[in-house]
Amino acid sequence: ALSLLFKIDNHQFDQRDTICINDIISKNEEFMKDQCEAKNLDLKLIESSKLSIRLHDDLADVMIGNLLRNAVVHNNNGGSIEIQISSNSLTITNTGSELPLDEKKIFNDFYKGQKSGGLGLGLAIANKIAIQHDLQLNYQFKNQRHQFTLSS
Repeated sequence: ALSLLFKIDNHQFDQRDTICINDIISKNEEFMKDQCEAKNLDLKLIESSKLSIRLHDDLADVMIGNLLRNAVVHNNNGGSIEIQISSNSLTITNTGSELPLDEKKIFNDFYKGQKSGGLGLGLAIANKIAIQHDLQLNYQFKNQRHQFTLSS
């Protein structure tokens, strides 16, 4: 994770392709189903449109994978995850901590939530990828749920 962060910071992934986010979600579908089953999570996918963005294909996989893993790892047993895809955004909403995350620190390197067993780099990496590709990754706490939205 640290070497990837270094490579991203040094713009070593300049190639950009048009990537369909729906396809990346589909590639991760089996992983998500297995993880959700293990934690008894309700998974809902709402695709109202195709979302295509220009970025490096490997970084797209990393960014979306980090967001999906985050929704599972920081969720409560018996909770829920909702993935919404529209023509201009991807929103991942999940139950979890009943308190909002620190919006000023959440995308910082090594910031860890209460349930994190990781290094605290997943959201930092996702955000750096988004920034380098002129995308926005935002966090909100709405209706007792954590919501991450990726938009162009």
